Amino acid sequence: MSMLHAMFEEWAAGISRVIAPTHHVRERLLLLTSYLLTLPVDHFPALMQDAKEQIKDRENQHAIFRQLRGTVEQRIIEIFQQAIDAGEITVDTSATVLASMYQGMVISMLHQMHLPTENPEKIDAPRLASIVVSTLLDGIVR
Repeated sequence: MSMLHAMFEEWAAGISRVIAPTHHVRERLLLLTSYLLTLPVDHFPALMQDAKEQIKDRENQHAIFRQLRGTVEQRIIEIFQQAIDAGEITVDTSATVLASMYQGMVISMLHQMHLPTENPEKIDAPRLASIVVSTLLDGIVR
C-alpha cells in the first residue's frame, strides 16, 4: 500500500513541478496533460490489485482509494479554481465539475494510448495534450 501511496504523492508533486513555470490556465493544462499522458499507468492495475489483497476490508479499501485519488484530483481542482479566480475561465461551472470533465478526457486518452483497439490512431502525448486542452477550453463547434 505504501508503494501506491508514494506513487500518488509523486504524481501530485510532479503536477506542482510541471505547472510551476506558468500561471495561465491554457499553458498549465497543456503542461499538466502532457505530464499525465506520460505517467507509467501500465503499472497501476497491478499496484491496485496488490493493495486490494493487502486490505481485506472493502470499506477501508474504498476509503484509501478515495484518499489517494483525491491527492491528484485536488491539485487539478486548484488549477481550475485559480483560473476562475483570475477571470481566465467562466464562473458558470465549478472548478470541481471542470476538473472532473478534464480528468475524464485525460483518462479516455490514456485508454486510447494503452489499450489495444481495432483501429488504433497513434498520436503522441504532446499532440493529444493539445487536443484535450483546446477541446475543453474552446469546444468543438466551428
